[in-house]
Amino acid sequence: SNIRRHTLMAQCPICKSNYRNAILITCGHAFCKSCLSKKEKKCPLCNIEFDDNQIKPFILNYRNK
Repeated sequence: SNIRRHTLMAQCPICKSNYRNAILITCGHAFCKSCLSKKEKKCPLCNIEFDDNQIKPFILNYRNK
């Protein structure tokens, strides 16, 4: 359902909680800043490598219609 899909979009794939200080990396995957290991330098979902300058803040904007 749409509600389930949107709920999953708002959750970190590592800790399964709502994003805390979300970041977006080169491949387009988002994680909590604290969940993503900067030592690894690879996306935990697709293994694409990234550099520190490729990490961007990610803000979810929730609006009720």
